[in-house]
Amino acid sequence: MSDNEEIWLDPGHDDPGRAAAELSDALDMRLEHLDDVWYVSTDRLSDSDPVRFWGRVEDNVDARFPPENWPDDYSVFSDFPLVWTVESAREGDTPLIDRTRVVFDRVTAVLPWRVALTRGVRDLIATYDPERGVREFLPGTPADGTGRDLWA
Repeated sequence: MSDNEEIWLDPGHDDPGRAAAELSDALDMRLEHLDDVWYVSTDRLSDSDPVRFWGRVEDNVDARFPPENWPDDYSVFSDFPLVWTVESAREGDTPLIDRTRVVFDRVTAVLPWRVALTRGVRDLIATYDPERGVREFLPGTPADGTGRDLWA
């Protein structure tokens, strides 16, 4: 099981606190601000998977490097201003990526944001664009520039 997964966010602004508040409100989750970091969490992800799920919403440092200046380092998430790095209690049989996918689907159902889901930053699982909907990717699709022909 991964220690964390990522949901990349483009809410139309680059304010982590504002995005965290919007996420917590839309998903009916708790909002916390500790040591200048914004967290969105819940103590019970679902009735069938009653475990704690949390993550920090922060700036995406990769968004600072334009693809034309860093073509080898460009990734699917390079143009997302924020990232929600999520974790979960290591209880039950549900892998973290499956729990994260549940939350990704909830985000795309209630917020008009561009969103991407990666597994451990390496593999692209899905993207969402309000105009095109959800796109699924085959297992092992690289999130970095080597997979650009698959997700661009």
